[in-house]
Amino acid sequence: MSTRSRRRAGAALLTLAGAAAFAVAAVNRAGEFALIERPWEASALTWAALLAAGAVLLMPRSGFAAGLIALAAAWTVLVISRLGEVPNLTLAGAALLALVGSLALAGPLRRSPRRSLLALAPPIAAVALLTVAGIRVHDLYLGPTHPSSPLGPQPVDLVEWAWAGAVTPSSFAVTAQLAGPVRAADPSALALVVRAASDGAVVGRFAPVTVSPAGVARFEAGGLEPGARYRWSVSLGDREERYRTGELHTFPVGQSTVTIAFGACASTGSNGQVFDRIREAEPLLFIHTGDFHYADIDTNDPAAIRRAYARSLRAPAQQALWLTAPVAYTWDDHDYGGNDADRTTASRDAARSVYREIVPHYPLPLDGPIAQAFTVGRVRVILTDSRSERAPSRAPDGPGKSMLGETQL
Repeated sequence: MSTRSRRRAGAALLTLAGAAAFAVAAVNRAGEFALIERPWEASALTWAALLAAGAVLLMPRSGFAAGLIALAAAWTVLVISRLGEVPNLTLAGAALLALVGSLALAGPLRRSPRRSLLALAPPIAAVALLTVAGIRVHDLYLGPTHPSSPLGPQPVDLVEWAWAGAVTPSSFAVTAQLAGPVRAADPSALALVVRAASDGAVVGRFAPVTVSPAGVARFEAGGLEPGARYRWSVSLGDREERYRTGELHTFPVGQSTVTIAFGACASTGSNGQVFDRIREAEPLLFIHTGDFHYADIDTNDPAAIRRAYARSLRAPAQQALWLTAPVAYTWDDHDYGGNDADRTTASRDAARSVYREIVPHYPLPLDGPIAQAFTVGRVRVILTDSRSERAPSRAPDGPGKSMLGETQL
């Protein structure tokens, strides 16, 4: 075998490894090898894997053409990573293909620069055009801008994000991600400071109920007046959070007129103006009915689930909303597991655990579904968990097939 043949064989093996990494990621994301299937990242990874496989087949005949295709596959994955989270193994595969493609083009460029550049110009222009168009379409229909909020990120002080929930006529809860230096502080120095919004008088300082190993603190404020407005902030000793401070009304008792906002299906990290419009309506409560993010994590990976929530909670427009409107939230499929996830998904235990850690939820059992109920004035609100107890959709129909499971029924 000649030196040239050995080089092409090695390049083909590296390209095949990259294609395999893309294919594995696509199957893990969608649960199957699908060319046109939600989530969109899975389909894009599938096409990237097919591009890489095409480069492998073409390598013995034309290293130049194979290199172009390998670079296109690598570029596809880089675009996907810009729009959403991809596994490190997939990024490693993209790096392999970028290396193979660059080396495959290096020789012709040295031998005939002008001819090679002329050959490269059309595909480069096409890739650039498709990339810009693809990102634009994504942002318009799926992405973080529709249109984007003018709010920008705030500096990090004591907490990275915070939100309130579990509101009753006399209490509410706050969960907050402690900033790095604060995590190392004495937990007994932490507190939730609650003030009357009317005059700023302190009505209570509440120690954290829990502080998770990941640095998420949960506070519960009680002994409050019904239908009253309060301000809250996390403090460390005498120092209070400067940027992420919140306001809310406790729930009224009996007949009352209130504004409750509903919403769902926000792309991961969305910073859209829709959150500004909701905030301007000054709802008493925001009920989120699922798909808080679209990370589609279907592995037992609590850290990945925390990161997905954090991307959305840190988005400026979302954070501004959560600081002025307490939330009641139940998940759907994409923020629980993968597309159409049910009780069999591998992420089930991790999703339930992280939900209990991060979300300022109403009382829940230590294990089981995240179903919860509460009362606003004279209205009883029931949030069901239609995912973590859900029977697989492909299971045979029968008495045991349910979206809610026995516990909720």
